[in-house]
Amino acid sequence: MSLKPKLVWLFWLALCVGLPAHAEDAGGGKPAAEVLRRLDQYGFADPMKEAAALEQFISATPRADPSMLPLRAALTGLYIAAGRRELVERELSWLQRASQDGSCALCRQWYDARRIQWLLRDNDMAKLIPEQARIKALAIAADPAVRHIGLYLAGAAAELQGDHTGTIEYGLKALRLAEQLKMPAEQVRALNLMIAANIALRNLPQAQAYAKEALALAESIGFVYMSAYIRVNQAWINSLLMKPEDELAALRSVEAITNRYPGLEQVALVNAINFSRYYLRNGQYEHARASAAAAAALAAKQNKQTPHGVALIALGRALMAQGRVAEGVRAVEQSVAMLQKAGGTRYLADALYTLAEAKEKNGDPDGALAALRALLKLKDEMHSRDREHALLAAQERYKVERKDREIERLSLENARAAAEMAASTAQRRLWALFALVLAVAALGMAYVIYRALGRNRVLQKSNAHLSSESTQDPLTGAYNRRYCETRLDQAESESGGNGVGLILLDVDHFKSINDNFGHPVGDQVLIHIANRLNALVRDSDAVVRWGGEEFLVIVEGTEPGQLQRMCVRILEAIAAEPVSVDETTIQATVSVGAAVLQPRQGQTWRDLFALIDGALYRAKREGRNRACFVVFTGGTEPQDVALRDIDAAERASLIEVLSIPNRTFTKPSGEHGVKLSRVS
Repeated sequence: MSLKPKLVWLFWLALCVGLPAHAEDAGGGKPAAEVLRRLDQYGFADPMKEAAALEQFISATPRADPSMLPLRAALTGLYIAAGRRELVERELSWLQRASQDGSCALCRQWYDARRIQWLLRDNDMAKLIPEQARIKALAIAADPAVRHIGLYLAGAAAELQGDHTGTIEYGLKALRLAEQLKMPAEQVRALNLMIAANIALRNLPQAQAYAKEALALAESIGFVYMSAYIRVNQAWINSLLMKPEDELAALRSVEAITNRYPGLEQVALVNAINFSRYYLRNGQYEHARASAAAAAALAAKQNKQTPHGVALIALGRALMAQGRVAEGVRAVEQSVAMLQKAGGTRYLADALYTLAEAKEKNGDPDGALAALRALLKLKDEMHSRDREHALLAAQERYKVERKDREIERLSLENARAAAEMAASTAQRRLWALFALVLAVAALGMAYVIYRALGRNRVLQKSNAHLSSESTQDPLTGAYNRRYCETRLDQAESESGGNGVGLILLDVDHFKSINDNFGHPVGDQVLIHIANRLNALVRDSDAVVRWGGEEFLVIVEGTEPGQLQRMCVRILEAIAAEPVSVDETTIQATVSVGAAVLQPRQGQTWRDLFALIDGALYRAKREGRNRACFVVFTGGTEPQDVALRDIDAAERASLIEVLSIPNRTFTKPSGEHGVKLSRVS
């Protein structure tokens, strides 16, 4: 199982606080202001204990008192930290009602901040995607406390979407603002944000440095809640560094904190699960069984199904390692049922894999096969959902960027109008000067012409830059999808598309490259592949970044035999040499679908694209690192569906699909130059 989901889960539990700064300026009673200031300065050990103190102040404070908003906003943050859904929803309802009065802009901002914070606590990506514009607005709010929580949320949202560099960028901004506002507790949270991002990027020395700094600050101010979570992350860092002694020391220090402070039940649950995994890795199976059983009991007491399911996975593995296979199977079966009910797909995949292993050991091959089939179905669903989330996120980013571009365009138009007016005024003055003194007018005209030529040169450069941006992908330098569609539409209108070959290729296991090494390394792989493709094609051809890790090569004036040979060269060129980024070496390969357009049969390039897209996914199913080439065999006049559906066209004997493996380089099954987890 990939451990990354566990890291993110622990990270959100530790993240979801953040309190209004400078609450004493609200004008409320001094005791309430002192409580809020203490939370900003020193944090807390038990969120429910602090919430109870705030509830007392709120019950004694008139609704119209100005201190009511910071009190309720802080109370909501504490309930989010405690994970008390019913109380969070109650406080969000209060903030929403207060925000409906148009006179309270801060009420709306704090309602948005806490509502988004709760979505982050639940890892609810589907509901978070439409909130990108609101998060961005909070991060630039005029009120410093709202701006701080906005930067915090922007970093947390970026981490949930896998943008770890974005998390670090927003985390640094939140850290600087917390330092300016003199809120050391918020500095600890910002540092913890960057610990998680650096662990995800496997920048472990930097993660260690941030953890050391954050822990020292948390302990100096007595912020017990965050101290526990930072030590949890220290244990995770030591696990990745393969330092079992340091990992065990960190786990025991968390255990000591949770034994002393009864309000940290969630941390105790997380630590018990981590204990069981530590003992499993080190072959101490009885300790692993005891820790997993303790974690399952804690999860049941807290009514938390997802961690309960995770604990049962560890329990099942420990029992099987002790030879108690039947008991282990039952524990893992309970885990699968519980995670299916809870919707914890990240952990359900691990449970299904473990169940397949357990069934096989227990002499039940049919059960093992059923578990593996369920795992494959789940992985397909996760992949589809990830693609849908990525598309929705891209659409939201496009909306925000389009609004920014519109503002920029209007500013440029205003600047151009002002420049034209200035030029017109200068010209009129020139003629007036010419009427008075010819020599002086000539000098003035020369000056104006010089300035005008300079403006023209600037405009020409700007137009060239805008033209490049409108047709090229900014990352790889390849043409973009807009240019591709325009070019192919034009080819169809001029010559019907005769002799146009299309090669669609997709980088194999690209998501695993991003997950294991981070998006910057994945970007370098895409740039490397685009460069190799450009080196293979002629000036009349085009390399297009179609989207994500997909590229489309347009080959003009070709025929099927030539295009097949081009597919072989692409497979060999990309796999010929690994991609090196810093100290990381990645063996990249691609899967390909290709064909030559047949306009005489009424086929458009979009019909052809649908066919080669099907051919590409057939190449994926047949083992990757190969090309599936569509050859048109004639037959009766095709129906509309056959023009776009590879299976329908093949059944109608309209096409033949040739599978072309990369014979010069064949990778071991399941490998792509990086070490994969078992369910990747």
